Amino acid sequence: MTEGGANEECEYPHLAKEVRVVAALSDDQRRRYLEQDFYVDFASMRAIRQQLNQLPGLPPARKPRSFIIVGESQMGKSTVLEEFERDHHGGDNEDGEFARVPVLRVQFAEDGGKGLWNELSGALNVVVPATAPWTRHKKEVLKTIVNVDVKVFVVDEMANMMSYAKNTQDIALNGIKYLMNHHKRPIVLGATPEVYQVIKVDPQIRNRFKLLILRRLEPDEEMAEFLRNWEKCLPLRKASNLDGEEMMKAIHKITLGLVGDIVEALKMAAKYAIGNGEMITVDVLNKMGWVTQHDNDEAVASL
Repeated sequence: MTEGGANEECEYPHLAKEVRVVAALSDDQRRRYLEQDFYVDFASMRAIRQQLNQLPGLPPARKPRSFIIVGESQMGKSTVLEEFERDHHGGDNEDGEFARVPVLRVQFAEDGGKGLWNELSGALNVVVPATAPWTRHKKEVLKTIVNVDVKVFVVDEMANMMSYAKNTQDIALNGIKYLMNHHKRPIVLGATPEVYQVIKVDPQIRNRFKLLILRRLEPDEEMAEFLRNWEKCLPLRKASNLDGEEMMKAIHKITLGLVGDIVEALKMAAKYAIGNGEMITVDVLNKMGWVTQHDNDEAVASL
């Protein structure tokens, strides 16, 4: 390795190798880099993904192993489900005319009732004439599910059902149960605690779906690991030591341990620090303009 290569390799050692190159770019380029999505996990997220990754290899069963991932908004449920889908992405099928879709992920339909089947048909590119009866629509969806060899169904954004009337909620949940019973394949749901309180009254849902919980992070080793991994992704030229006790407690104080808020706060702090000290400090967290949920609540209460 040349001397220049050795120096480049040693520069910004606190960053992931691919981010070191970004750290050498201009301030504007580095701020634009921070606009993209990053996947950074922690122990609880990894444990859930490990359980989910077992599902596609399971044989059909009368009572297939299924899960409900429960966590508050901004806790990373959708991120876990997106990564699970990416772990088992579809591809061409050399043995047949249909592509393989091992994990089929849809959002819980906002209109409820038949909406689940509309979401499935959209994800599967099922085209049915507008004048065709709805029963044909459903039949085509079920046939296509078999053709593309779906192994696991994922239904995200279950919070949409909270706007439904009770009878519409029941119809929508019956659609999920029908899908499970008909294809004998696992289903994974992403739900908030409020949604879980609604759907757990259904005995079939409660008995067949194992609960997986994403809790808020506390200033402990799990959060420290999360912050260490995030620091490697932020193209700052100096180490911030985000996993230090003082920094970790300061970050927890403004985000209350919500993963989505931690991510947004770190990106905001990094943008502030670029060209302005090149490291995140408690002072940066105080000056960057972050507004906490408590601040928002007080502002609204004062109206």
